[in-house]
Amino acid sequence: MSAIERAIILVAGMGSRLEPITNTVPKCLVRVKEKPILVNSLDNLAKIGIKEVIIVIGHLGEKIRNEIGDQYKGMKVIYIENKFYDKTNNMYSLWLAREYLEKGVVLLEGDTFFGEVLLRKVIETDNRSYWAGDKFSLFRDGCMLTSGNDGSIKKIEIIRGKAGQEREFEDHHHKSGDIIKIMPELGVLLSEWLDKEVKEGNVNIYYDLVLAKYLQEGQIFVCDINGLKWMEIDDHEDLRRAENMFGELVGSVFERKYEIVPIERLKPLEKVFPNHLKNLNKLILDDGVIKAPLLADRETGIVLDGSHRYIFFLMHGYKKVPVHFVSYQDENIRVGTHLLHRHLIVGKTNISKAEVIERGLSGNIFAPRITRHFFPFRKIDDADIPLTELKKGEPIDVSKYIENATVQDEIIHNEKFIEEINQEVDETLNYLYEAREVKEYLKFQVKEMKKKEQIKS
Repeated sequence: MSAIERAIILVAGMGSRLEPITNTVPKCLVRVKEKPILVNSLDNLAKIGIKEVIIVIGHLGEKIRNEIGDQYKGMKVIYIENKFYDKTNNMYSLWLAREYLEKGVVLLEGDTFFGEVLLRKVIETDNRSYWAGDKFSLFRDGCMLTSGNDGSIKKIEIIRGKAGQEREFEDHHHKSGDIIKIMPELGVLLSEWLDKEVKEGNVNIYYDLVLAKYLQEGQIFVCDINGLKWMEIDDHEDLRRAENMFGELVGSVFERKYEIVPIERLKPLEKVFPNHLKNLNKLILDDGVIKAPLLADRETGIVLDGSHRYIFFLMHGYKKVPVHFVSYQDENIRVGTHLLHRHLIVGKTNISKAEVIERGLSGNIFAPRITRHFFPFRKIDDADIPLTELKKGEPIDVSKYIENATVQDEIIHNEKFIEEINQEVDETLNYLYEAREVKEYLKFQVKEMKKKEQIKS
């Protein structure tokens, strides 16, 4: 674990893409579900033990001072003013705080909303410098980090517009998550690099490009944050997405509440694949979090979704696990054997809720991935439950739940599943086409009716 005790947050920018909000409110104080972006950052920093926060202010800086003050939840707050915020970029703001870089810091962009788990993962990985990186293929725009086989960053570039749509991205391409843990050795170098660029007049560029220019002189590693919740809020659409991602959507079809319950309440429905379980085991242990709760019937405890995660919990001896309970008798919950059964019943589904209950209660469980359950909400992986919050006991032998399958068997199964997904995507596009046709027809009807009303008047 690194001994980082201070943070730098860059909040000098004008946030023009969030106008008119940012005409009177600094971008970092824009609220996501009633919580200002900067307050969220400070709350998470306090939770991981940061003692000092340096905030570089500019646009409407006094409002930030008045909102936060000089102390926040036990952390000392220091302000540095970028008086040229409207003529410079974030590298200049960072240059103003360069003396703190040399002591080791976690560097944050002031427009990024994130969870504690993500921040803790970046900070606590080990004693090297790390840059949070998500899968670039999910974004196709912004700062891209290219990593080598050892996980160190080999190239940094800014991808915009057409280039992001036409280029193919691979696993070693990462979208900057706007959080960097800078150890003192790198901090000294970065301070020198920023100084060189400022002296040459290059003050209106991203600090990402400064790091890109001198990357061969230092070393930064990528901290994989794929699947963890975060959002860079540049415009109104980003703000809407952040509110959906982090908001409590109580009472809607997207409601995703879970409980931490004794694992004894649950019963398996399907066996699991050995290699899938092995790979999932590594992913969960590397992340240190469970990204989604199990889905189970409240009355019987039968696990309807998340069989591999359920076996993961058993094999590691977890006594309590996160579960989203549903009522399996709800007519809005359906079961089939193919993803297309979500949209169309083509032939017999060859399965029923009655058989699911009988199998789960009797222990005569299905082979892996036989059932396809459809729920009246989206199954979004956004729980981010630390494993440390779950009570652990002795490991359990789970061999009876593991299918006797080879790697080739699993590859064939996954390829068939991918084909199912492709068929469902095609069917979804058909529905989209139909909806657009209906919309255009209704727009025509409204237009004609308005013409008649104008003639009457």
